[in-house]
Amino acid sequence: MSTSRWPKIGPVSVDDTCRLVSGSRARELDQGLEDLGISSQDMATLLRLWAVTDARLQAQYETHRAGIDRTSLVFGTQLSRLVNQTFANPGRSTRFGVPGRAGVWYCARELDTAVAEVAHHRIAYLAEIDRPDEEDIVCRLVLADVHGERFADLRDRHRQSTMCLDPSSYRASQAFAERLWADHGEGVVYPSVRRRRGVCFAVLRSPVLSRLRRANSYRLVIQDYRLAEVEDLGA
Repeated sequence: MSTSRWPKIGPVSVDDTCRLVSGSRARELDQGLEDLGISSQDMATLLRLWAVTDARLQAQYETHRAGIDRTSLVFGTQLSRLVNQTFANPGRSTRFGVPGRAGVWYCARELDTAVAEVAHHRIAYLAEIDRPDEEDIVCRLVLADVHGERFADLRDRHRQSTMCLDPSSYRASQAFAERLWADHGEGVVYPSVRRRRGVCFAVLRSPVLSRLRRANSYRLVIQDYRLAEVEDLGA
């Protein structure tokens, strides 16, 4: 993909990007298993059973049905299991998710943008099940630095960029992501579709993530299909 044509491909270097995950997902797998209070032998047996169906472990042992392997994972860093669980699950119905490819790590430059993105998708889900209110959506903020050399920049207001940012369709953005994958792209930086002036990142390659750490937890309250309250619960 030529850098003289759409889109512009270039480096990204941003610290402290924001991703909100459910409180339970922000914990390491081993920590959750330790809470069971079982013996080390039973723990080993449980992990072997887990590996049969867990996408992250399938990728780690290179038995993933979609061919996702260890090159899509990170090791030896804080929250590596959370990162690997994201990338080991093939792209689903997300803006830059490509079926059969590794998953995508979505994050935002601003916390308010991350909140807006999570709230939008939660409200869409509540609308599907005809439930206008939800009072206890607890999320944990995960901070990460994003440093890469081959990010597509869709902040140029180009017609094709606009098509990729369609608020109701992922067709153009997923087709573009497939091209970016084939051209060894590392990710996409783009204006938030859910918050004016917000900036989001879709990370396609896990090695561009570094210095991951947990921050505060937040409680989101949805009332009548609108984000009514965001409460900072602290660390």
